[in-house]
Amino acid sequence: MASSSTITTMAWALSLIPVHSVLLIHGPKFIAPVYGEFLTSRWVIAYWTVTLWGIGILFGNLLKNRLHPVIPAASVFLGSTFLPRMMRYLFPWSGIWGPIWGPLYTLLPTYAVVVMAGVYTGSLMKWTFVRSAVVVGCGAVMASLMQTGRSWGTNCEVYADVADVWRVVVVAALWGSRSITSKEAAVETKTNTSKRGRTAQKQKGTRNQSSSSFASVSNATVSVVLLIPMLLRLLHQPAFDPLSPSPMCDHPTRIPEPYQLLSRTQSLTGYISTIYDPTLHNGTLFMRCDHSLIGGAYKQFNYDSIFGTFYFLEFARHIQRPAAMPDAGDTTLQIGLGVGATTRHLLLTSPTTLTLLEIDPIVYTTAVSHFGLPELKPPHTALLEDASIFLSSPPENKTFTYIFHDVFTGGTLPTALFTQTHFQQLRNVLHPSGVLALNFVSTPTSKLVPTILLTLLQSFPYIHLYAEYPASSAAEPPELANYVLFAASFPIRFDLPRVSTPTSMYDLMLQRFPDHLVRTYNTSSIPELETVAKVAGAKDGCDARCLEGMMEELALRHWEVMREVLPNEVWEM
Repeated sequence: MASSSTITTMAWALSLIPVHSVLLIHGPKFIAPVYGEFLTSRWVIAYWTVTLWGIGILFGNLLKNRLHPVIPAASVFLGSTFLPRMMRYLFPWSGIWGPIWGPLYTLLPTYAVVVMAGVYTGSLMKWTFVRSAVVVGCGAVMASLMQTGRSWGTNCEVYADVADVWRVVVVAALWGSRSITSKEAAVETKTNTSKRGRTAQKQKGTRNQSSSSFASVSNATVSVVLLIPMLLRLLHQPAFDPLSPSPMCDHPTRIPEPYQLLSRTQSLTGYISTIYDPTLHNGTLFMRCDHSLIGGAYKQFNYDSIFGTFYFLEFARHIQRPAAMPDAGDTTLQIGLGVGATTRHLLLTSPTTLTLLEIDPIVYTTAVSHFGLPELKPPHTALLEDASIFLSSPPENKTFTYIFHDVFTGGTLPTALFTQTHFQQLRNVLHPSGVLALNFVSTPTSKLVPTILLTLLQSFPYIHLYAEYPASSAAEPPELANYVLFAASFPIRFDLPRVSTPTSMYDLMLQRFPDHLVRTYNTSSIPELETVAKVAGAKDGCDARCLEGMMEELALRHWEVMREVLPNEVWEM
């Protein structure tokens, strides 16, 4: 039967596994502004936590007779404290390393800290095969559970909390070694008593007491130095802690000229930033989410969108609805806000009643404060929640005339919002005479376009596909472009107003819109799309896992395009 000390040590080791998992979870989040969270998260899986930790346990067990537990514990404490700064020093290398290997190289300091945590654990006790299997097995389960969590606070808070945990570990290691030393001294004193008599005992005892007292004072001093700053931080006084991660954790606020950083906040979907370039068209604003631009506006032109394709969604209002169908009124459901260019123009130019679904509250507040979006008030509604949750339990007896769907962010698509199940939920809340307008980003040669078309046709029998580039042109299409799908339960016919002299980006796009038609589709197109997509089971709709396999190509190309839009120095901040 295992001794109580063995059980205690194993429990202590298991309790530290979530700490390691949090480091590996938030490592990709911290470097996501440089590479994008999709590309960084590929290098961090639950089993890496256990593997790296297991390697550390092996070395710690081999070196336990030569290694004092305080040394690896202190190394992990200092490593986790300065980890954000170490990774940030590697950001300027991203342009050289690229999007494939750059995330791995930048996360190496995190891996080193986790290995050293394993060294500390391995130095505590003698590890048999059974004990190791129990700890590693439990660790795999705990690490998997940790990685299912959406958020554990901001990155800086997490690094500070991990450092605080290891402050306690260092103190425990100090006083644990003090206890062992006291026991050894007592045994040695007892031995000396029997061999050398009482005189030798007194002399040795005096020396042991002196050494013990010095160790106690030293341990107490170190403990106070480590623990009092932690308590001050918990009392919201981080300035009193010289090793607090707070001042060194967050990304720098300086940005290369002529750009200006107006705001930056870590939120649900990543770091949301507002960047201003006063030299581009006399003032251009960008909204950035990690390593992606989710929109932009010309400030001096009344916040007109710099991406004209975003206005394509509104052109759904120019589709002729069959006269035989009942009047649906004028209600719009918009899923995904971006900088709010479509929303703003819609509110200013149409009598529609708008329901907005945006999962990230910071995106909404940033659009209001920096991009001219009026705050939505009754009869309009802004719901800051997941679209999947809303559509799974929609309001009873409520349908929409138009649905605008634009949720591309971070370099990839949220695949759950492009499945057959999701599209059917959209069909359920769309009036029979209503129209769905869906925007997404893809490469022209990717299977993503035919796969989404094939999936959408399971719920909507008629689709028109438009591209960001003029499809009628003989020029080679760009390697990455926006695509807009219009889907309905009836044949689609546009009745576009004529624009002779465009005065805005909306007018310009409306004038050029017919040239951007790629092709029309209906249910008879399904066999052809199945051949092009070559996706197993796609005739029944592509699920999220099917789509996730196409995200890597999209993320890699998107990363390269973003580096062409803005210089490396902007993305490395």
